[in-house]
Amino acid sequence: SRRQRQMCIRDSSFMRGQTDVMFYYGPINNPNLIENWVSRSVFIPCASPDYLKRYGTPQTPQELESHIGVLYTGRHRHQEQILERAGERRAYQWHSTLRANHMKAAKAAVLAGAGILADIPMHYCYKELISGELVAVLNGWHVPNLDYYIASTIEASRLKRVQIFIEWYVQKRREIEAERKRILQQQYHIPI
Repeated sequence: SRRQRQMCIRDSSFMRGQTDVMFYYGPINNPNLIENWVSRSVFIPCASPDYLKRYGTPQTPQELESHIGVLYTGRHRHQEQILERAGERRAYQWHSTLRANHMKAAKAAVLAGAGILADIPMHYCYKELISGELVAVLNGWHVPNLDYYIASTIEASRLKRVQIFIEWYVQKRREIEAERKRILQQQYHIPI
């Protein structure tokens, strides 16, 4: 939730001068930070071909009631219980779940065939979608997208190296994400 993100940022080491730049979903509107919007993060529900061969490929949120969900439970964002597509929103639930507090562990579980990860960010699954190790499911249904930010402390934002890095990062991340979205939509017909 937004409050959890604010608490996480408020309790972070940047307040003690140990961090110059941070990445998060936001905005958090902290007066001690200079926030820079980077992009709108895209989440793609995925499963391995082995899992889908055993349990079938869900097309709608209701069908998830007969599937295993791999849940990311890290502190960076809360577990969303809503899926959306073309302005329509639906609640969903799993038959059973496996929880992981790190996105790499959640992705590893999905790659091993343990279940479906409904909220994996595109940048975490792009290569596996291209290689076929993961398959997009739910026919365009996805958790709501989030705004992704890079921020610096007010003090750090005055440093030329920090300014240059943030400008470079925002431009590069936007270029990479736009190209990946284009490829996934055009070549792999993944609705984003």
